Amino acid sequence: MKLVRQQHDWDCGVACVSMIVGQPYEVVLPICLAAKNGERVKGMITRHVVTAVRALGGLIADPPLRPLRGESWDGLPPSLVKVKHPGSTTSGWHWVIWDSARQKVLDPALLGDIKPAKYRMVPRSFLTIAVP
Repeated sequence: MKLVRQQHDWDCGVACVSMIVGQPYEVVLPICLAAKNGERVKGMITRHVVTAVRALGGLIADPPLRPLRGESWDGLPPSLVKVKHPGSTTSGWHWVIWDSARQKVLDPALLGDIKPAKYRMVPRSFLTIAVP
């Protein structure tokens, strides 16, 4: 799976949809905006991401997000993962992709993929995806 960088501070979900379906960011963006169906929220919530992935022919598990037991990436299948900044109680949610084959986190806000031991964000919940 190829890392796609987010273009703005609010579009980590768009970049993750792009990674899941293997389509360029520019192709995915209008589909993601349409998936929001006029909702005035910054970023993409779970149902927006799922709707966009499916509209683009990708495979993703049905919501709701499955909670992670503990804070480990161990045993996690290929997934769209909701992570949280350490110490944050109310904000700081972010979408990333877990590439289980390479055991790396693909964070659209970073320049490259990263091993979980060096990743400072805490995984909280996930949806299984099919890798293109």
